[in-house]
Amino acid sequence: MKIVLIDDEADICIVMKFMLQRSGFEVTSFTSAQEAQDYLKNNSYDAVVSDFQMTPMTGLALFRWLKEQGNNKPFVLLTGEPFMNLEELLEEGIHQVLFKPHGLDDIVKVLQELN
Repeated sequence: MKIVLIDDEADICIVMKFMLQRSGFEVTSFTSAQEAQDYLKNNSYDAVVSDFQMTPMTGLALFRWLKEQGNNKPFVLLTGEPFMNLEELLEEGIHQVLFKPHGLDDIVKVLQELN
């Protein structure tokens, strides 16, 4: 399964990529949503895992951009923001919202369920 991982904290991105690869996923990672956009437009993948709180483009803005492109691949949003409207996000099409601090096991489980 091909995963696109986006997190603006480089250290977290490196660790998550390594752990997801060890769990059997093929992972392409980026430290900004803008960097990921060209890849997402021009390459095949099975799901996106993205941090929410990034600047200047948030993970939610990236999801909405993908939707505008006609893309409906599963999108897992990672957030530390406790006041997000979970129902609204799920209705909008986000596959899963995982609240930080999240365990990597939770991310792996969600991705394995997609497979």
